[in-house]
Amino acid sequence: MATLPPFTHDQEDYIDRLNDLIYTFTPRKGGANVTANTQLVLADNGSMIDCTAALTLTMGVSTLVDGWMVFVNAISGGTVTITAPFVDGTSSKTVTVGNGAIISCNGVSYRIFRGAIT
Repeated sequence: MATLPPFTHDQEDYIDRLNDLIYTFTPRKGGANVTANTQLVLADNGSMIDCTAALTLTMGVSTLVDGWMVFVNAISGGTVTITAPFVDGTSSKTVTVGNGAIISCNGVSYRIFRGAIT
């Protein structure tokens, strides 16, 4: 199972190691097309979630596992809201159309890495 590299204060080194992880990680399940509010579960680990509507993705309790990760693409239809206990203390994040996110869990809370879909 892929896990995020430990955070270091050397931002360039961390970004390099994160990019290595992203390029070497291959989702086990690709192209799940989501069109309505959905609760993600443990079995979604490693999935590519393509969202084609304005919707909410909720992290289920079973996803609170160290190393659990999904890729979310907001393909069309509106903003995707992701609800979960995030490491920064917030309970929701958004991904706008044309952007994607990697959501990972450390066993206690979630991190989100957002960027443009290319």
